[in-house]
Amino acid sequence: MFEEINSFMESNLEKWNSIQEIRRTYDEFINNLKKIKELQPELERDLSPVRKELQERRDLLLQKIFPVVNILEVYTEDHKPGKKALSLIISSKKLESLGNRKLLLHSERLSKLINKYLHRTENAEQDIKRYGLTQSMLDELNSTAKQFLSSVQLREDVVSYRKRTKKKRDGLILTSRKLLKKRLNKLMTVFSGTHPSFYQEYFRITNQ
Repeated sequence: MFEEINSFMESNLEKWNSIQEIRRTYDEFINNLKKIKELQPELERDLSPVRKELQERRDLLLQKIFPVVNILEVYTEDHKPGKKALSLIISSKKLESLGNRKLLLHSERLSKLINKYLHRTENAEQDIKRYGLTQSMLDELNSTAKQFLSSVQLREDVVSYRKRTKKKRDGLILTSRKLLKKRLNKLMTVFSGTHPSFYQEYFRITNQ
């Protein structure tokens, strides 16, 4: 509707341009329309590459966590290390069900615990490296988690910005509708007698 009003008014400039308040109100309407158009590309931007990268990095992080958790489970069976370690042993199904931020938190807690176990020296039998867990596995887990965090933050930022943009766009649409209803529509009634066809066409467009 807004575009059609714009086109109609510009095509009939000679009829209304001399009336100052119609001109001022219309200019304000056009300024809002311009801002709406400027916001539209962001609302139409394809976010699939952001979502795809996020999912790929999430899947990779799950792949890195999976063997670490399984090794930890066997290790805890042998050495009964306490509740903290046991709380980190969850099934792959439960891991996959965790939200992005909770998965990152789980990865961080797991990394800290494994790092502690990797650097134990007091008892050779309790050396977790005997179970196949290595420093390189931990390093890969940490670097993958870091990449995943970057993707999570990017998606959150993009979604947040889009929400703000949509809110701004919707506000401009509402303001423009009010501008038409409370001012321009009423001012245009001046043509109901002098230019009835022009007046009727304007209201046909605005009442769509």
